[in-house]
Amino acid sequence: MSKNILLANNEWIEVTPRVKVSGPHHEVFLEGVVSTQPENDNEDIRYEEGRIFIKRRNDREDDRHFVMTYRVSVHGQETFTNTRVIVRKS
Repeated sequence: MSKNILLANNEWIEVTPRVKVSGPHHEVFLEGVVSTQPENDNEDIRYEEGRIFIKRRNDREDDRHFVMTYRVSVHGQETFTNTRVIVRKS
């Protein structure tokens, strides 16, 4: 799991997920993004033309964690993996 740490400042930032797989027949799909405050996901996570943006807020008491879930498919078998992005309280 990789961790990217950003300071909050109420701006939208683009998140560029990267997944490394080996083998010629692997396919990787982004399944979703959720935050530690899922009730705010509609306000804090935005998808535009295959791009992902998350809101950097400084009005929260705690650091915010966003979890990206990927599905990796190879020869009909699927595996899921997560990557976490941490937004630090400024």
